[in-house]
Amino acid sequence: MRRTRLIVLLMLLPIWAAADACFDFDAWKTALINGETAQAEAIIAKATTDCGCQSDVDKCIALPGQTILATPTWLRETITRFDRWRQEMSANCGALPEKKKLQRETKAKCYQKRAQAFSEGLAGETYGSLLRPIPITIAENYVERLGVGDDPDDRSQSLEERYGREIAGIGRRICKLTEELHKQEILLQQVRRRGQFNQAEKVRREKELIESIKNLRDLIRDLRDKFQRLSGESFDPFTFCADQGGL
Repeated sequence: MRRTRLIVLLMLLPIWAAADACFDFDAWKTALINGETAQAEAIIAKATTDCGCQSDVDKCIALPGQTILATPTWLRETITRFDRWRQEMSANCGALPEKKKLQRETKAKCYQKRAQAFSEGLAGETYGSLLRPIPITIAENYVERLGVGDDPDDRSQSLEERYGREIAGIGRRICKLTEELHKQEILLQQVRRRGQFNQAEKVRREKELIESIKNLRDLIRDLRDKFQRLSGESFDPFTFCADQGGL
């Protein structure tokens, strides 16, 4: 049985080699990375003829390092799949602001995070090992255009200079409200443990603190959402609260 399999493999090697030579995978991958759909389609059309494919669903195109031949249809579907993913990534990340360095860094992380998720999703697929590096490379191209790291990171700038007066004010307010929230949460725990209140007074005080804590959490959440809308990045307490003793 092993000998028979070996003979079959030896017979197929020339076929695979010929099929590999009739399809320029590197050129197709480059076109895919650059979003050159027409060029990628043209390479597939040429391979369909050169590889002697009988139809678009014929397994006739060899891919580097793969023992399973691909179909022209699969290659075209992969182009569509990557184009759709690129459009979704651009819609989600491209709209983020990029005037300031911190905004560009946030935008770069958006591209990288989506590329990593897509790459990991390709892991279990038949040709996943060939496709997984492609979204990472696409994201790297977007990040490179942002020029992240080109500008000096001037930490001597005030928060107003780095974010603008309104955003800096929102950030500081979040810090103060968060500090007040922590104080009231501690006070609530103390009230619940203490026995000097009569039961009615204890229930009333607990109710007041619970309502106040809820209102503070809602307000902080709304301010965080507003901060993200205006700045294009998540609120970082280490940036705004460290100098106020909040961290």
